[in-house]
Amino acid sequence: MEIAIGNKIIGEGHPTFFIAEIGSNHDCKIDQAKELIDNCAEIGVDAVKFQSFSAETLVVREHPAYTALDRLALPRQWHRELADYCKVKDILFLSTPFDEEKVDWLEEVSVPAYKIASGDLTYYKLLEKVASTGKPVFLSTGIATLEEATAAFSTLKKAGSKHIALLHCIANYPPRTQDINLEIIKTLGINFPEAVIGFSDHSPGYMAPLGAVALGAKIIEKHVTLSRKLQGPDHPFALEVNEFAEMIIKIRELETMLGSGEKRPVENELQEISGARRGIYLNAAAAKGTLIKESMLGFLRPATGIRASEYKNVIGKKLKVDSSRGDKLSWEMLDI
Repeated sequence: MEIAIGNKIIGEGHPTFFIAEIGSNHDCKIDQAKELIDNCAEIGVDAVKFQSFSAETLVVREHPAYTALDRLALPRQWHRELADYCKVKDILFLSTPFDEEKVDWLEEVSVPAYKIASGDLTYYKLLEKVASTGKPVFLSTGIATLEEATAAFSTLKKAGSKHIALLHCIANYPPRTQDINLEIIKTLGINFPEAVIGFSDHSPGYMAPLGAVALGAKIIEKHVTLSRKLQGPDHPFALEVNEFAEMIIKIRELETMLGSGEKRPVENELQEISGARRGIYLNAAAAKGTLIKESMLGFLRPATGIRASEYKNVIGKKLKVDSSRGDKLSWEMLDI
């Protein structure tokens, strides 16, 4: 399964796709949002992601987070400005819509794909609205059972989605180490062969993303911040820009290490075969005409004559020459 977003291809055989979740870390300052975009473009991030919501369509007015959400909401007019800025910086602009109207906002700025937050995995009207655009969908699966993830996936498919990525996620900020459960990445891969599998991570550092890629994740999403010392709900568990850059470098190195999976000696190993493997040597002097017995054979490095694996084919053969203890055995010495 592959997903094309802009000029990027996501899936098996392609580089890990990195999403830097800016979220609310713009702190209501568009220049700060642009600075994060600048930094992410410079370090090789594929897409930056924002959140498109209104407090009044997200939580009840009595909710303790209502005031903060109202303050941190991304203004409608920012969407166009930030999307255009991303084009200039050659980085993809993504955002998570939290209601159906915000899908319309994002369609106005031609987002190339959609991200659905874990908490909205059961918000089927939103899933259907997003699916109706025909654009790729990243679906986070935090808090969900396998059955709920399956139902959401089916809802998207029935509503028209053809390209879906399922992201393993633990919806704690940050999660406990023992709760991260990276093996779920393999579970999702087995149960959703039509989807690309990724990992949306909120844990400290980037050890979990490295493990996720090793287990098959093709998408890594992490929050990014200019500084964890800044005030705001998403700063404390985000990676600072230099750390995000380190993560990308380490994952690119890991991708090289993972290789193709084909079991064969690599070119540089072939130079070591004779020195690393054992050949057959004589344990004692033997005259021409002697029949080779197993007790006469020693197995030593280097393997420049008959290899140790051929010893059964040597037993019972007759020597054609007088030989000394320690002589390397070759086929030319035997009457075959």
